[in-house]
Amino acid sequence: YVGDFKTSSTSNLSDAKFTINRHYYNNDEELGVSEISISYLDSILNFCNINAITPVLAGIPVHSSYFNLIPVDFQKRYDQEVLRFREMGILVIDSTGAQYPNNYYFNSDHLNNKGRRLFSELLFKDLGI
Repeated sequence: YVGDFKTSSTSNLSDAKFTINRHYYNNDEELGVSEISISYLDSILNFCNINAITPVLAGIPVHSSYFNLIPVDFQKRYDQEVLRFREMGILVIDSTGAQYPNNYYFNSDHLNNKGRRLFSELLFKDLGI
């Protein structure tokens, strides 16, 4: 899916269960962590290393209604990968569990304009920009 940015200051947080099901399940069966996706990310990081590009990995905030429904196996693997990347010397800015006000979300897994503005300011601060 390739979408577009929708400018909005409103929030619709009622989609968490639907979105979790679309991201992590197929016919109520948990999909499991995609080793292919992790390999793709490793390939990108390897490319960055070879070409003297400094990667920065950022985890964008999601609403707690979404965050709390992420299957435990995915949460554990995410934490393991974040640790692995940090041990490799890669800057990881993980804001997935950050608590923003409800009106800073477009829906359960996307920020709206207010949220984007706040996240960008904090990200720039972390990057020293």
